[in-house]
Amino acid sequence: MLNLLEFIEDHPHEFEQFKVNDLLFVEYHCIIEEVKSGFWTPNNYFFYVLTGTKKWESQKREYIGTAGDAFFIKKGAYVTHQYFEEDFCALLIFLPDDFIKHVIEKYQIDGPRPTSETLSNFVFPLAVNDILSTYFQSVFQFFSLSKPPGSDLLKLKFEELLVYILSDSENQHVTSFFRHICSQNKISIREIMEANFTFNMDLKEYAKLCGRSLSTFNRDFKEIYNTTPGRWLTQKRLEYSKHLLEFDDKSINEVAFRSGFESSSHFIRVFKARFGVTPLQFKKQHSLPA
Repeated sequence: MLNLLEFIEDHPHEFEQFKVNDLLFVEYHCIIEEVKSGFWTPNNYFFYVLTGTKKWESQKREYIGTAGDAFFIKKGAYVTHQYFEEDFCALLIFLPDDFIKHVIEKYQIDGPRPTSETLSNFVFPLAVNDILSTYFQSVFQFFSLSKPPGSDLLKLKFEELLVYILSDSENQHVTSFFRHICSQNKISIREIMEANFTFNMDLKEYAKLCGRSLSTFNRDFKEIYNTTPGRWLTQKRLEYSKHLLEFDDKSINEVAFRSGFESSSHFIRVFKARFGVTPLQFKKQHSLPA
């Protein structure tokens, strides 16, 4: 899968961008031609759609954004669907957990406790009022300046966005997730893995997503699950694929992709080794009568 943050930073001539430490403003245009693409990012980001349409998809939910819509997307992996009827352009604002904690502590802003539904979300639609819309448009204007804004101004613009969200009663679902971020001393391996095991990422990418070196990730993972990440991922993906074969009318190729396997042939091989039948045989055995 593609690390979206790294991809953008490595293509400064393709994307207009301003960066201050780990904070990043980006004018984003789709340059990948595939209809469906897999991405992941180690940082959270805000996404404001200027033109076009985009769909995000995870294990259980999908969200569609059109011009004027805004979202907060937490760090992790997801699949996007691209539409070609209109050029897609958006403002992306990347920021790490530590910056969210810094702003909340600086301004002493509290919020509601997160619910299980809040924690299971990976995309948070924002209520875009006139103030928030004006904010996004003001940031977008930076890209038309002959001289980039100074770092102090950019930091203030990052803070300004978070204060808007935190003080807006219509966006308390996002505030409650920010409160959850503040309650964590370290990124939760369990939370990250349960939300992202269906995506075809390598162990180094999972380790980075969990904020750890590969060796520390392997050690901490073993303490939590009493097995290796590789074995755990294979088992979780097999169980998830079995569920899709039983209850979802998708092709074997689609099930392999949605379950995180690197290829259909790899999926078929490990599925048969685990369950004694091929995925197609299993699907026929458990298909409902017409």
